[in-house]
Amino acid sequence: MNKDLDNAKYLAFLGRQPEISIAEIGSLRPGNVLASSPEFSFLTTRPPVERMGGVIKLARIVASSKITNGSDLEDSLAEYICEYAGAMETSKLTLGISQYGINRSLRLNSSELKKRVKQQTEKSIRLIPSRSNQLSSAQILHNKLFKPNKIELNLVHYADRIYLAITEWVQDIEAYTKRDHGRPNRDAYVGMLPPKLAQILINLSTGGAPGIILDPFCGTGVLLQEAAIMGYSVIGRDIEPRMASYSSENLAWLASKQSSEIFYDVAIGDATDVDWPEFDYVACETYLGPPQSKKPTSSEAASLAGPVNDLHHRFFENLARQMHPGQRACVAVPNWQLDNGGRYSLGCLDSLTDLGYNRLDFAGTNSSSLIYSRPGQVVAREIILIEKK
Repeated sequence: MNKDLDNAKYLAFLGRQPEISIAEIGSLRPGNVLASSPEFSFLTTRPPVERMGGVIKLARIVASSKITNGSDLEDSLAEYICEYAGAMETSKLTLGISQYGINRSLRLNSSELKKRVKQQTEKSIRLIPSRSNQLSSAQILHNKLFKPNKIELNLVHYADRIYLAITEWVQDIEAYTKRDHGRPNRDAYVGMLPPKLAQILINLSTGGAPGIILDPFCGTGVLLQEAAIMGYSVIGRDIEPRMASYSSENLAWLASKQSSEIFYDVAIGDATDVDWPEFDYVACETYLGPPQSKKPTSSEAASLAGPVNDLHHRFFENLARQMHPGQRACVAVPNWQLDNGGRYSLGCLDSLTDLGYNRLDFAGTNSSSLIYSRPGQVVAREIILIEKK
């Protein structure tokens, strides 16, 4: 094995924006990431993936081999599958194969592999078909490919080696849909914080430590809901009475679905001047400004950002007044995609030091700012991590 990866035990397959995923892993398990590509990271220990939004799949590394040619790779894989099948108590193995960074000369012929394995073992092999190199999360979940007799093998090319890893966990996309669309109140007009991003903001703020989380812009309560599921007590405030009511009703609905009690305090409150109860961490998405259908020019963005920047400046002043030294806040603020390909950030972010904060870099990155956006999105979310001096 590559000496730099001697201690690698797991492969974490990353979300659409890998730098954010790596920052989340680093916040929960500092120093865990040994090496990364845009698709995966090598880890020394198992991260708490059940509470994470940025890791879509976790696999345990079981073998690796230096690349020579495709025939040798197929021999090695067939040998491993035969050994695995031989140790099974059941007579049938359901197998899915996903390949990452495997070029054409190394790519496996699945049908030939299946025939070869059948010839060498008395046990039946069912191979999950796939139109692409990788199985989707839906396919893994539908076929339950994380059980002793149902597995997904991941073939990963990195540097000069092929790594073989068995999937142990995959994001439950159905559970996200149920709790996002099943809750009583949603409001597409005001924008909806994706539950996965809510999990990421919570983890970046807390590092996984327990406590009370404050969301000063709680909206319909997505972040409060995700924090409550993680076991946090939550405080939510929103200037709009309807939003505060939505959050309360959504959390009451969640409480009715949970086996354990949840603790929440939701009320109306203006983030620029309200006094909050005592809290340990802040995680939130602020006001992102009016929706935009086209990319603005620099001057148009400055005009759009003016009142939004003023609101944020007053919010950060109010928050600093009520935070204790060393307390952290992870905040998603608006960031505009410009017509010239550049980006426009809030000016008040340059004043955070004067307002009493230290601006922190995200673990595992060299950045104090992460951009979360979808393709074609004009108003993105700029994620920052700050600490009270």
